[in-house]
Amino acid sequence: MKGAIVHGVLLVAMLLFGYQTWTREKDVKKTAGEVVLWNARPGELTSIVWETPKRTTKLERKGEGAASYLWGVDTKITKKTKPKPAAPDAGVPAAPVGDAGVPAAPVADGGVAAAATDAGVPAAADAGAPAEPEQEIVTSTREYPVGEAATKLLADFSAMRALRALGPVSDDQRAEYGFEDEKVAATLTVIFAGQTRSLVIGKKATGATGKYAVDVESGQGYVIADSVFTALEGGETSLKPKLAVPTGDAVAAIELATPAGKSRRVDRLSLKDEKTSKITKTWGDKATGAADTTAANFLSKVETELKPNKFEPTLDLATATELVTLVYRDAKGGELGKLTLYKRVTPPAAPPEGAPVPATPPEPLVEYFIVSTLTRVPATVQTTGGDQVEQNIATVLP
Repeated sequence: MKGAIVHGVLLVAMLLFGYQTWTREKDVKKTAGEVVLWNARPGELTSIVWETPKRTTKLERKGEGAASYLWGVDTKITKKTKPKPAAPDAGVPAAPVGDAGVPAAPVADGGVAAAATDAGVPAAADAGAPAEPEQEIVTSTREYPVGEAATKLLADFSAMRALRALGPVSDDQRAEYGFEDEKVAATLTVIFAGQTRSLVIGKKATGATGKYAVDVESGQGYVIADSVFTALEGGETSLKPKLAVPTGDAVAAIELATPAGKSRRVDRLSLKDEKTSKITKTWGDKATGAADTTAANFLSKVETELKPNKFEPTLDLATATELVTLVYRDAKGGELGKLTLYKRVTPPAAPPEGAPVPATPPEPLVEYFIVSTLTRVPATVQTTGGDQVEQNIATVLP
């Protein structure tokens, strides 16, 4: 009897677990969307373009095979007031003066036309409102590698899914869904090796965590989850790498080296506190099992202070000095990533000939750059962070 009860309890538990698993899978599919817009493999996707009136974000695949990656280009479009033209030169001859002592306008036959009214007041050219300042379009472009967001982007846009289908979109619905509204509308273009798919994205859908969308070619409408567009809407801020080095339990050891030939290796250790039995992860010597606080502090600064700021694809590293290189390895010795820190010091510009010598000479410009497996190209880091890491190199590599 007791055995039957035990088996009965186990059966109920299995049924409950199976139900929870089944409903959880349904919830995941519902969140991701089940309506198929197109199907392709991530490796076939070559470009993603997100366009709004104020910004275009273009992601292009570079490299081939497993070594390929996404490269981003953000182009921002802004309007600004044109500067007013300079005042006329004081040396320009004055206009002829009429009988009333008011400057007169020239006429076609070379004479002088009256420029005053009967009251002797100059006639206004236009009695209307003053002209609005003239505007000019200004564009700025920034390039960057796409970081951790690349995996999700490739998965979402190679096999596009929607929360629900709306059917053919009428002209009235185009306005209702915000496809004609410049303030909210955007165009998404996904380019594959053999085809191009385009969607116009409208406003937030009523009663859903998604946006209205219409397929440009077919005219079919959809509601697509907000999460699909979040990274693209954020542009460089959301897409660039957040870190320059690998992190997490996959990193088992790090090799450090300087151009002067100093080098060492530190290992990831899991140390157990004898009193509390708590496991603490730190860095040290695997052979002896001894922790190295100095090395742990240095590696922490590298991770937190050497974050990419602005990417400089055209920077000539020959103009900078290499300070230290770190190679991150897994438990089998495989390379997970590499980072090199550089420093560049630019002397201040010489004062113009004949200019007075300043009481306090200007300081040279000090810049720090990193190149890593994740950044791919040189990127600036905060000067204070770069300086802190530089000052600690000698302590970790004496």
